[in-house]
Parts: sequence; C-alpha cells; structure tokens
Amino acid sequence: MRAASVLGAGRQRKEDEIDPGVGLIIEKKLGDRVEKGDVIARIHANDAALASHAEALVRKSYSFGSEAAPPPLIHEVIVGSYKK
Repeated sequence: MRAASVLGAGRQRKEDEIDPGVGLIIEKKLGDRVEKGDVIARIHANDAALASHAEALVRKSYSFGSEAAPPPLIHEVIVGSYKK
C-alpha cells in the first residue's frame, strides 16, 4: 500500500532506508462489516506530517456500501484448447 511507503516502511528509491518502526495494520478487509466508530486501519508513524499524508491515502482507499457480501474473486472461467 502506498500509505506504508509514505511513512518509510518501503523504498521509493533503492537508496532510501526502510524504517522498521513505521507501518500500517489493516483491521478491516473487503466485505467486512463496519460500524460507525470501528477502526479500519492503524497507522504507526514517527512524523505527524507523514502520518497525516498516510491517513489521507488510507481514507481514499476505502469505500463503503450496504452490500453484505464481498464481490466474487473470480468473475468468469474461460476454457479453451491448448495446442502444442
């Protein structure tokens, strides 16, 4: 997730150092029921500005709806013949 990289949990360039003290814990995944006040992700940061940026990215990555079940992972199976 881009938000973790912004915090320093990943590299944007090979010269960048990885900070083992930062990261994200994703508490809710696709299809999970979410109630008002539930924690959907936890941000571990050592810089307030980077934490704010990461929070904005996390918020943009979620959408909420009334559908109770997650969409199917497989939408269609295509069967064909294979020629050697």
